[in-house]
Amino acid sequence: MADYEKYILRNAAGVPVLKSRSHTPSVGGRQEMWPGITGMGCNFGINSITEPYLLPDPPHKHEFDEYLFFIGGNPLNMGEFDAEIDVALGDKWEVYSINTTSIIYIPKGLQHCPIHVKRVGKPFLFGHILLSGQYISDKGGELYSRSEKKASEVTSTEK
Repeated sequence: MADYEKYILRNAAGVPVLKSRSHTPSVGGRQEMWPGITGMGCNFGINSITEPYLLPDPPHKHEFDEYLFFIGGNPLNMGEFDAEIDVALGDKWEVYSINTTSIIYIPKGLQHCPIHVKRVGKPFLFGHILLSGQYISDKGGELYSRSEKKASEVTSTEK
């Protein structure tokens, strides 16, 4: 019965992709989180956004396609979206406003960020899917390991 247990990532909540996003509740998965699994073709992170802020990621690009998603936080109506976000794309930082549940396709090599969450009327989910087993960008970014995050976890109510 345990033949496929290695394919289940348990306790995936609370592991952000980047340390700089650790103040928001999150779920994530990437290659190094699945010992014994090789060839994972994507990684992802989902953060619950409850207040305005500027995502600290500098403008960067990846050698893999990426999808950014902004999803209404009501699980019974994910189209219910009450927030305003500006997303910069390209080397000239063309700014696009997001105010509905949206997905942005970022082809490999396209610079993106900053992402500015200007207003949050209702919490929403923000995340990415990067078509690589590891989170790699031309600007780097310090990652948490699962054990490191567990040891340093602080909920918003504990702040």
